[in-house]
Amino acid sequence: MTGNSGETGADYVFLICSERCGSNLVSTMLGAHSRVKSPPPYHFARDVILNLHVRGSGEAWRVVRSQLVERVRTLGSEAQALALEAWLTAHPDAAA
Repeated sequence: MTGNSGETGADYVFLICSERCGSNLVSTMLGAHSRVKSPPPYHFARDVILNLHVRGSGEAWRVVRSQLVERVRTLGSEAQALALEAWLTAHPDAAA
């Protein structure tokens, strides 16, 4: 995504990526250029998910939790999904 900064010939470019996709490497490489500012990574999605049960609605947290358990069931096993569900139930404030 780009936006005109108001300066002649200057644009802002934002690199928005998911975690574990190589964005830190790309950011470091771009940051080596004298005209590029590259702050450390901000893990926005992780922070939102980890705090959804605190700041979000109960319904939103229930949906994310359900989808997370289903994803583990699909990519892992039924036993792993049941273990995650039990852990989430036993530790409702673990992500706080």
